[in-house]
Amino acid sequence: MFASRPDSIAAARLRAGLSQAKLGEAIGTSQSHIAKIEAGKVQIQFSTAMQLADALNITLDSLRALIVEQPSSQRILEVQ
Repeated sequence: MFASRPDSIAAARLRAGLSQAKLGEAIGTSQSHIAKIEAGKVQIQFSTAMQLADALNITLDSLRALIVEQPSSQRILEVQ
């Protein structure tokens, strides 16, 4: 869905040559959690953002620009 946008986490993941499952493995989470992050359905913690940026080989500033935020009624907080 968001992979077609050049300014999305999914597009950055694909540019890095990673599937959702491989990115999940790289940062210690599940494929379904990556899908929720890409869809803007979870509000990620700073530590997760750092891991994502490292795995995608991008800066935190670049990652921040890629985060899609859904209305708060459709978002859930990340639980770890």
